[in-house]
Amino acid sequence: MPKPTPKPDLGSGLYVIPGAPTTFKNCTAMREYYPTGVKKGQPAYDTKHDRDKDGWACEK
Repeated sequence: MPKPTPKPDLGSGLYVIPGAPTTFKNCTAMREYYPTGVKKGQPAYDTKHDRDKDGWACEK
């Protein structure tokens, strides 16, 4: 019996969508790919998008 393929954890903040840009002009552009934002350590994370300096950029 084949193992089930795990679903990507988009809410983790660290998941990288294959083919997605790694730089974004602003949070509106980032949310098109990452609607819950990204966590520090994810390639798209940038301190300019993390206004409250909590390690999450563009979180809602």
